[in-house]
Amino acid sequence: MIEYAGTDTVIISASILAANLLEIGADLKRVKSLGVQRIHLDVMDNHYVPNLSFGLGFCQALKSQQPLPVEVHLMTQPVESTVVQALDAQADWIIFHPETTKSDYHKIVELIRSGGSRVGLALHPNLSLEWLDQVTCQIDQLLVMTVVPGFSGQSFMDHSLNRIKAARRWIDQTQTACELAVDGGVGPNNLLAIADCGVDVAVIGSALFSGDIQQNTLNIKHAIDSDAIY
Repeated sequence: MIEYAGTDTVIISASILAANLLEIGADLKRVKSLGVQRIHLDVMDNHYVPNLSFGLGFCQALKSQQPLPVEVHLMTQPVESTVVQALDAQADWIIFHPETTKSDYHKIVELIRSGGSRVGLALHPNLSLEWLDQVTCQIDQLLVMTVVPGFSGQSFMDHSLNRIKAARRWIDQTQTACELAVDGGVGPNNLLAIADCGVDVAVIGSALFSGDIQQNTLNIKHAIDSDAIY
């Protein structure tokens, strides 16, 4: 967690899609010691997005081998079966795209809550924010995608700042305890602008894991505030 001048705090969630899996154990210990508070696990099935990534067994392994809470971001279609697998894997957060459901997405929200995990909705860049007008349930996280989902290392879409601000307004007007998270192309060059939009959670992958992790983390910290502390 980083404290900075703009608001209170930004939680850094480490996206391990960008990590070296051969060194993942040591790297997760390193990022935890540097102040990273969560792990972000992208699960892809080559249907909703044109890529394959981790199975939910990997979430179980993460939960058993290290203490950081795990956010599971489901990019699967239909999402119902992988929601059940994520619950079985004891994911702390389960985040899904509403357009990936076979039925009313509210039922998925209820399923996740009843299983004991926190629930998040992810917004594809092509999904209009007007879609949020139909959301009548309480959620724990709204994840604004700032790249087209499916691959690590993409560049942040600059027009996304307006979407992030609009998402913040929607949360403030309709939700009681919902985080605003951003995922995609987040790094030292844009983190301050993103944080100033009222973001609570920044999902960071390539900018954290590519190269020297300790130096990358310091760069992220100083991008927000040279006096920031972990």
